[in-house]
Amino acid sequence: MSIQPSQRRLQLLLELEEEDAEIDIGLAQLLQQTRRRRRGAPKRFWVRPWIKRRKDFGHYDRLMHELEVEDHEAFTNFLRVPPFPFFGAMLIILKAICIMRCCVLEFRMGTV
Repeated sequence: MSIQPSQRRLQLLLELEEEDAEIDIGLAQLLQQTRRRRRGAPKRFWVRPWIKRRKDFGHYDRLMHELEVEDHEAFTNFLRVPPFPFFGAMLIILKAICIMRCCVLEFRMGTV
């Protein structure tokens, strides 16, 4: 007794769907396990060590320093602001950030 081609196709499709369902269940279980591990595991770093070294080895900081020291025209062309006003604005912004952080810390400690 031979199986007709249409019945064979249906049988193969059912087998494929069963395999897909098994794979989906396996992936769902794996995802659930990794989520459990993430929730339970304490964080190892506040800031990763390589991020701390970014100022020493980062391209942006090196570029800014070299442009400021060597080529004011290229600095102005790159940022569309001359070095003196740029760093003046940076100081003002940094002071505002420091003041804001101090206020937040005082608020959290309850001294305000």
